[in-house]
Amino acid sequence: MSEDAPTYRTGLGTRPRRERISVWLTPEERAVVERRAEQSGLGMSGFLRAAGMGAPLHSAYDYQVVQDLLRVAGDQGRLAGLLKLWLAERRDQVPVAEMNKLLADLRAFRDELRKLARRA
Repeated sequence: MSEDAPTYRTGLGTRPRRERISVWLTPEERAVVERRAEQSGLGMSGFLRAAGMGAPLHSAYDYQVVQDLLRVAGDQGRLAGLLKLWLAERRDQVPVAEMNKLLADLRAFRDELRKLARRA
């Protein structure tokens, strides 16, 4: 190994890093950066690195919203199944056209939730 070959310190990151940038901030600015890093689900270094490199930053909240949408879609699917069972037991009491329309509306709602979850 040559004397002028760089030595890298390896840590938790995916690649060795040996350069550091110091940034002077007011306490208020630091609080904003810390809050945004936390919202993105990244540490301070990872957040500042991603922001400085122009990487798209996503909020950890965005991922939670997607999970919530998927949960609601699942709940809605289970509700539709229970409703279908209930309607099947009372087939003579509910007009078939109304049953089919209600089930179609529930399916359309489920599909719309899935589209929203994919977009988010």
